[in-house]
Amino acid sequence: MRLVQPPPARIAVMVPADMALADPAGAAYARIVATSLQEQDIPAVTDAARPGDWRLTLGVQRGGATMTPIFALITPSGQEEGTEQARPVPLEVWQRARPETWQFIANDVAPRIAALLGRVEAARRQSSPASLNNRPGRAALIDVIGAPGDGNQVLAQLLRENLGKLGQVVQESAVGADFVIRAQVNDRMASPKARRIEIFWLVQNARGEEIGRIAQQNEVPNGTLDRYWGDVAVVVTEEAAVAIRDVILNQSGRR
Repeated sequence: MRLVQPPPARIAVMVPADMALADPAGAAYARIVATSLQEQDIPAVTDAARPGDWRLTLGVQRGGATMTPIFALITPSGQEEGTEQARPVPLEVWQRARPETWQFIANDVAPRIAALLGRVEAARRQSSPASLNNRPGRAALIDVIGAPGDGNQVLAQLLRENLGKLGQVVQESAVGADFVIRAQVNDRMASPKARRIEIFWLVQNARGEEIGRIAQQNEVPNGTLDRYWGDVAVVVTEEAAVAIRDVILNQSGRR
């Protein structure tokens, strides 16, 4: 299987050179296409392509009384990854070269280009041995803070064990981890005789972006967790591990 290159840090939208358009109209067309792609969260620019940039070339195919805009996605190495086309435009409308025509075309094709990039990314994940599609994600539980008694230590230990039982690779250091897990425990008064224990498990990706948050809460009689968590920690971490595993699998594209 061919190894698809990673998705672009930026896409340079190439000003059309041979589309029966004068330079100002061609540049305006490229800018409008780039803006529509940005609205699809695609890093599109109209600057000259730099090393490592992908390119989107704008072309057109004449068919009788219509012009069909063609868009080709090119990797940094010059390989075409796919093409999309917008709906045909009447020849006389094309030749007027008005901004509203370019906007109509851009609005029509931008979602399809976004979908094309999604397919490229999916192919990359499937074909790359390093992809999370093809290996277990490495998760690092950094810390558990705020718990009374032995809660911080016991919750951390049991969560690591339960994630391991669910097939996840768990490490204590964030170095080389695909996912980082942190937990905050809040111990609040619920009534004169009970405490409300709230636990928030935060899951981040390797870029530090939050991708999941699991909340647990329960009330316990005063003094129950002042020293030892015991079976409470077992139940809490078994439940949390399943939810965290699901977040990791969803982000890895394995579910």
